[in-house]
Amino acid sequence: MSITLPQAAFTIHTVVKLDDWSNATSETIWECYGNFINYVRLEKVSGTLKVTALFNGTTREASTTISYSGYYFITCIIREGSTDGIQVFVNDSEQSYDDVNNRDSTGLTFSGDLIGCYLGKGKSNPNNPLDGKIDQLIPFSKALTSTEVSTLYNSGDGLQYKDLDSTETFYGNIVAWYDFNRPDAFGQDYHTGGLDLTPVSITSANAVLGHIEGKAAGYDGVTKWLDRSGNGNDVNQSTLADCPYFDAATNSIIFTGTQNLVTSGNIGLTGDFTIFEVKAYSDVTEVVDTVGINGNLIRNIGSGSERNVWSATPNNNSTTLVNNTFAITAQNLEDGVSGNFWTNGVKDDAFSDTTMVRTDGPLKINQDTGIVGELRYKAVLYWNRKLTDSEMATVFKYLNDLYGVY
Repeated sequence: MSITLPQAAFTIHTVVKLDDWSNATSETIWECYGNFINYVRLEKVSGTLKVTALFNGTTREASTTISYSGYYFITCIIREGSTDGIQVFVNDSEQSYDDVNNRDSTGLTFSGDLIGCYLGKGKSNPNNPLDGKIDQLIPFSKALTSTEVSTLYNSGDGLQYKDLDSTETFYGNIVAWYDFNRPDAFGQDYHTGGLDLTPVSITSANAVLGHIEGKAAGYDGVTKWLDRSGNGNDVNQSTLADCPYFDAATNSIIFTGTQNLVTSGNIGLTGDFTIFEVKAYSDVTEVVDTVGINGNLIRNIGSGSERNVWSATPNNNSTTLVNNTFAITAQNLEDGVSGNFWTNGVKDDAFSDTTMVRTDGPLKINQDTGIVGELRYKAVLYWNRKLTDSEMATVFKYLNDLYGVY
């Protein structure tokens, strides 16, 4: 993972469960590296938790004996030129060190920023992989205070990105935030393309091409499109055209008025596609074009019924939606062959016209509509192929487990 940490001071926070803390095997939890004379590594060695920092070729380390089981919050703070050059917190308590003086970095500096991070193994010791689980990884561009470490610990519940308040003192120092509580193919948390755990150049036909969803309360007007197609669309849309805002009460983004551009480039439409939407209309009697590219793709015709307006001869789904009630809807198409409407996990009407007439373009929400009411979104997912019925069921279950729609 590409990541930049300032050389003067930074923090890495993880939640870790190792299968055996006591065995003699060295296991790397993470390693952040710069050039060959700079790195910082967290590892377990024979019942000891050890942080090793290579400052411009000079090694410093902090070791603390552990006898834990289950998940533990481990926060490592690194500073240049300090008697507290390395600090280690387990849960919200700073540890006692086997050799207090060996963690002193007085007079020492890194030769440059750390620029990458290995998770579950090291660059300098790749033969010592982790035997266990990592539930969270959060790098910060400053040395956290003990109070801030306690905030992350959150009395043992852990602080997740969706619950983060922008008034937190470390908010502006978040480099990335991975909670790992959703399948990565669907994207989550806070990170841009260069910090994706799944490379944006992924070519797997099973990878979702994009996902947009609401973020944390207090982060109003911000949505994120996580692009997996290699189209270079992975951008933070902090100022969408009509300023949709995040509503914490319904965990959704509210779109009103004119259309909103979601991606900066084409989404990779190839004819075949699958689109999932988790959405609600405030007034199903309004005509609303929900998602589109160069022309609309999906429309509510004014009765809560979905229409496939990507075809020359659209037809309507017989299942209708209800005012202010979220539903998970989908359309999947094999261009020129077959396709269907879906609602809340149920396969609905088939398409009568299966020929795609739209060309590739940037993704837009509420295209060409200008609704009076509100269109609320919890999520939009897009693939450039027709998912199978089994895959559709998997995605419906995932989204319903996440949002509790039906």
